[in-house]
Amino acid sequence: MTVPESVSAWFTPCRLAPDGRYSLRFTEDSGESYVKYATVLGCHRSAGAGEYRFLLQDEGYRDSTVEVRAGADGEAGSALLLRHLHPPPELIDGYATGWADYLDALRRHLAAAGRAGSRV
Repeated sequence: MTVPESVSAWFTPCRLAPDGRYSLRFTEDSGESYVKYATVLGCHRSAGAGEYRFLLQDEGYRDSTVEVRAGADGEAGSALLLRHLHPPPELIDGYATGWADYLDALRRHLAAAGRAGSRV
C-alpha cells in the first residue's frame, strides 16, 4: 500500500514526491492525464495485516480520505476493505467505477503472482 513500485503494478503509476506525498498519474481513454496526490495519515502493520489511512488530494476538488484494511481471512486467504470517506459529490460516480476497476486489477495481479486465494 505504501511502496510506489507495488502500487504501480496494479493501480496507476505512482511515485513518492520530494514533499513526501505520493503522486498518482491517471490517464483517460482519450489520452488526457492528470495527477492526484495521496499523503499517508496513518499506517499500522502487524504480522499478516495492515491498516492505512490516506488523504487524497484532487486539484480543484475538496480533499477526501481513503481507508484500507488488509489481513488474513481464515482459509479464504486474505481480505481487503477499502472505504473512501467524503469524496467530492461531483466525483462519486467516477470514484465508484474506478475503485471497482482497480480492485479487479489488484485481484488479477495477486492471481498472477500466485496468490489466487486472496479476496479483494
